[in-house]
Order: sequence, then C-alpha cells, then structure tokens
Amino acid sequence: MKLSAATICILLVGIGGAFGAAPEKSVLIIQSYHEELEWTAQCEEGILSALGPGYDIRTFYMDTKRISGAMFPEKADEAWQAVLTIRPDLLMIGDDNSLRLLAKRIEAVDIPVVYFGINHNPRNYFSGQHPPNATGILERLPVFPWLRYLKQIMPRAQKALVLLDDSPTSNAIVLRTFQGRRMIRVVGIQTIYRIARDWSHWQDLVTGTNADLIVIPTFHAVKREDGTNVDYTQIVAWTSAHANVPLFSLQDYVVGPEGAAGAYTVFGRNHGYMAGVMARKILEEGKSPWQVPPITDEKGQFFFNRIQLKRFGLILPPEIEGQAKFR
Repeated sequence: MKLSAATICILLVGIGGAFGAAPEKSVLIIQSYHEELEWTAQCEEGILSALGPGYDIRTFYMDTKRISGAMFPEKADEAWQAVLTIRPDLLMIGDDNSLRLLAKRIEAVDIPVVYFGINHNPRNYFSGQHPPNATGILERLPVFPWLRYLKQIMPRAQKALVLLDDSPTSNAIVLRTFQGRRMIRVVGIQTIYRIARDWSHWQDLVTGTNADLIVIPTFHAVKREDGTNVDYTQIVAWTSAHANVPLFSLQDYVVGPEGAAGAYTVFGRNHGYMAGVMARKILEEGKSPWQVPPITDEKGQFFFNRIQLKRFGLILPPEIEGQAKFR
C-alpha cells in the first residue's frame, strides 16, 4: 500500500538522530493515538529519556481516538507499511488499539517488540498464546485503589459513578475491575460504572447522577452524535462545571482550577521510561523478548488542585497531602 505524503513525512522525521549519521540501532514507535494527547506525549518522553542518544527513533501515530472505527484497518495497514519500510531493529507498540490491530502481523515476524500502555491481557490479542518476540509493560489503571483513598478524603461518600467513554480501553477496564458486575462495593462505597454512547449521553449521565463523586478514567473517545470527536479539554471543563459533586480522574493532566479536583495516576513519563529500559535490555544486552518478562505498572501518584478541593470543602489527610503534587 502506498503511503500518503503526510504519512511519509511522519515516518521520516527521526526523533533521535539525523539521517546523515548512521545510528547503531533503529526503533519505530507505533502509537495508538495522536501526538498531542498528553498520555502519548508523556510515554514518548519517557522512552526517549530511557534510550538516550545513539538511536534512530521514529514514530507513527494511528490517531484511533479521533478517527472512526471504520478507518482502523486502513490505518493499521499504513502502520505496518511503516514497519516494512523502516525495518527497525526494535518495534514499540503503544496502547491497546495498536496492539490489537497489529498483533497477528507482529507474531508472524521476527522483529523484537516491546509494547506499553496495555490494559487488556495481551494474549487476547494474539493467536492464543504470547509470542516469543514480544514483551512489554502492562498498564493497570488503579480505579479501586483510588476509591479507597477517596474514602479517606470523603469519609461520608456512599455512592460513586465511574464514567467512561465507549472505547476498547474502557471495555478492558470494566472487564478487569468490575468482572461482569454493574455495581461493586469498595470500602463501603457503592460503585457503578456507565459507558457513555456519545457526548449527549455523557452530559445526561453527569447531570443525572445521584452519586457523591464521579471518577472519569477514560474520555478521549467521546463523540458527538454525528461521529465527530469532542476535544477532551471541553469534556473535562464541562463535566467539572456541571457536576454537583467532586470530579476525579486517573490522568494527571486534567487536574486544575477548571478541571478535576484530583487524580491518582500511572504517570505516563515513568511508564514510557520503563518500556525504554526494557527496549535497551533487548538492543544492548542481546536479550530476546521472551527472556524479559512483562511488567505490570500500577504504581500511582497523587495530583490535586486546591481550588477544586476548596470548592467542595475537601481536606486531604496528611499522609495523602504529603505525597501529592498540586496543579
């Protein structure tokens, strides 16, 4: 398949070295999303920090948060054409969509692969078993640990709404955390989840909730009824302004005066750094991916905004405040 001129430009922009010099190793990163997405940018920053100089690093962005699902197969073909064109020494796959769409092709080649940001079980994307040429970092968004901390911040809270967009990442979160149940009790908090069909449905769920707090783990894939994507900054600002209860997230970059009151998050830069270190073990130490077991990243970091905390009269326990970063 021929690549568009724009795609070729994306592919041929080397992040870690000029074409005039011949880098020792080449790395191609295939990101599920777009480069302006904070999580994507954070992960890539971490990868670059871990790899350091001496690598030819290029990135292909699949943009699956913004394009329609009908375009996914075509975008997957373009991404794989990038692999065939560049023939990297190592391939890095970011987040569930790209791994799901490329898994069958990955297991059919001998290119070493390091994935990251994977919420689902990777075996579910491959043909029944984990291929020996792949390993990586599993992302485990700490939904229930966060609720346990929120109970310390809001001891009177009885009900929580976990509100998600309609995406593969959300489905993986629901499958792993709720395990088929619509409601579960976490430290005495009756916790339900809802997946918003579209932007209008999201708004109805926010204004119609009787919960004491709202947690939004995913929101980038919210679309209007006509299929166009709603910018996440608009979603967060609207939700914060119209929610009559505190808003919390699992992404640090939405915490702010007009955003979420707090977040307990797997930090993207650290996550990417872990993936970069794993890549170096393969490229520099000669290890095969099957010799480097997958790692689960679920270590959280607190982020809070003082204006939003004051808005709802929330006081952080000293042990949480002492570990928190404020935005």
